[in-house]
Amino acid sequence: MPRPDDEALLHPECYDMGDLREVAAVRHWRDLADADVVSAYAALAFLSPGGFRHYLPAFLRFVLRHPDSGEAVVDSTVWAFLPELYREELRPFVRSKWTDLAGEERDVVTAFLDVMTAHHDDAAAALAAWREAG
Repeated sequence: MPRPDDEALLHPECYDMGDLREVAAVRHWRDLADADVVSAYAALAFLSPGGFRHYLPAFLRFVLRHPDSGEAVVDSTVWAFLPELYREELRPFVRSKWTDLAGEERDVVTAFLDVMTAHHDDAAAALAAWREAG
């Protein structure tokens, strides 16, 4: 999916681009450096569905290469698929980011969460939530 315009990167329910600085500066997810992924660990929480879909591969790629690193991005990437971690009124907001993911993209997320069950305490619950939303 092409990168959304800057105006469409921020989720409509969010009001601050502060956590998106590193990702917004990069035109394609493949060009997002590991240091920027680490620094932008909270970005997945603020991206629009289109932005989430575009930049998610950079986060998955980093986490799969560094699953036991202790970096906050490992937690935030797994938690992006665990709505039950948040207050009930925020759960639809978390799920709303998944709306643009389809087909092979959904399979990739399933595989990611499955692999992460060996590395992260919340990955099994995230995988169950992801499958349930299926």
